[in-house]
Amino acid sequence: MNKKERSESVLKKHRIIEVIVLVIAIVVTAAAYYLIMRSPYGNKELKIYNNGFGMLDMKRHYSGSFALQMIQDIGSPGRSVYLRILSLDLFFALGFAVVQSRFVKLLIFLLRMDKKFEKLMYICYIRAVLDLTEDALLSFALRHYATVSPNLLNFTSVITSIKWIAMALAFLSPFIVKFILILKKLLKG
Repeated sequence: MNKKERSESVLKKHRIIEVIVLVIAIVVTAAAYYLIMRSPYGNKELKIYNNGFGMLDMKRHYSGSFALQMIQDIGSPGRSVYLRILSLDLFFALGFAVVQSRFVKLLIFLLRMDKKFEKLMYICYIRAVLDLTEDALLSFALRHYATVSPNLLNFTSVITSIKWIAMALAFLSPFIVKFILILKKLLKG
């Protein structure tokens, strides 16, 4: 096997692994989404305990005092449900980061942008880190609700808001960059 054939073989194996990882990520993301949002043991059950409000992390913003009051009001059974949801969100956040990053990579390819713009995929992983940070802070608040400060939940709300901005930015960034590149090209002549 010559050098070119070896290189093609390695590339083919890399693509196969990439597809397998993507399929696993899609299955994990879909399963976690179903368990969190559609099953009777996720957000639907939590809504029973908090008068239909649902999960704090699905809102764009909330106040720390409101969040603390909700955490106290849902009682021990509601806090247990919410902690279960947050543990499932770990799988969703990681799986979705992979799926979303592959989608951004596809957009970059479809928009015929240079490979250097694949760095925009990192926004997807930043969003995942924000999601996991939010989950950790909410888990802490749920476990220590009697002593937690509303300021911690205000900070958590800021993380939640930034997470949603990062999600939108991840999807929009290839289009924004492509628009800027076209504009620069037009302005140059």
